[in-house]
Amino acid sequence: MVREIAKDTGRRQLEVLKKLSDHPHISTIEQSFETENAIFFQLEYSRYTLEEVLNVHTCLEDLHIRVIASAIFYAIQHIAKIGMIHNAISISTIRFCSSGKPVLADFDDFSFATTEHTANHDLECLGLVVLECMNGAPKKKLRDLEEVRRLRGSNKTFGLDNGEQWSGCKLLVDFLDNLFNFHVPAIAKLQNPHRYIEREPGYGILIPFLELVPLECFALWRAAAVK
Repeated sequence: MVREIAKDTGRRQLEVLKKLSDHPHISTIEQSFETENAIFFQLEYSRYTLEEVLNVHTCLEDLHIRVIASAIFYAIQHIAKIGMIHNAISISTIRFCSSGKPVLADFDDFSFATTEHTANHDLECLGLVVLECMNGAPKKKLRDLEEVRRLRGSNKTFGLDNGEQWSGCKLLVDFLDNLFNFHVPAIAKLQNPHRYIEREPGYGILIPFLELVPLECFALWRAAAVK
């Protein structure tokens, strides 16, 4: 995959990504080159986004969501140690390698922060991503953190269309409550991962979903046409 970025922005991002690219769940730069006006990155091949995966007819189950959440949690943990915040974690900035491995990509909106002052923002965004995975399809209302908190406070399952389906997944729901808990500092969550996080995510189970994307990718085009 090749990505073009304006030269000034690209140089800054290249420097940052070189520091991050040694992590298995962060999109890796394989090489780069400059032209007069731009920088081109050749990235590790990760064709499909989580948004595309959520548009196939087969829905993710708890075991699939756990793999994705664990992988991106470790990516967040890694960039926090370096003193960074991604700031834009979403179903469109999480991609998949052909092996099924989830990677965090698109660091255009990153910012720096000391580890002690790492904000909860990236972890909260991961929580919103998990909710869209549980929902079975993309849903804009599930990207509104305050609305999600409000609905959770009124004993509704975060505003999911299929909330009753997840009532028995107590560990997953507890993980979400932990991610959205602004009373607990991010550093505590990152240093003591929740029990939902797997040490070695078995991402091979995601391959069947990736194989469906090229067969059903018209779903995204159809949705865009309807709007």
